[in-house]
Amino acid sequence: MQPSSRPLSPFAAVPEAPAPEELAFVGELREVQRAGSYSYLLVVPSHGLLGPRWVATASQQTPPIGSQVSVRAFAVRTAFESPRLKRSFDRLLFGLVAASQTASATPASL
Repeated sequence: MQPSSRPLSPFAAVPEAPAPEELAFVGELREVQRAGSYSYLLVVPSHGLLGPRWVATASQQTPPIGSQVSVRAFAVRTAFESPRLKRSFDRLLFGLVAASQTASATPASL
């Protein structure tokens, strides 16, 4: 059996740090794709400074689509390929996603 040239984990390669406006934000959950132990969530930030962002999280439990969520990102990868989803992401944040306590939450309150 030959060793794979792909990293076993998305964190095996050194990821970049998220941009300051990507570190913490609130938005609407628009789509969820599951792959193994990861969930890939499309979140549209409510503050309008960012466009839609894909966020990978190591959880199969996600809030319902259409709900307000808070995102805390700790890493970002560009040109990330998911073999299980058979797709690539131009920019993918890695972090925690949870149902937002209030729809009017601001990044500072997360």
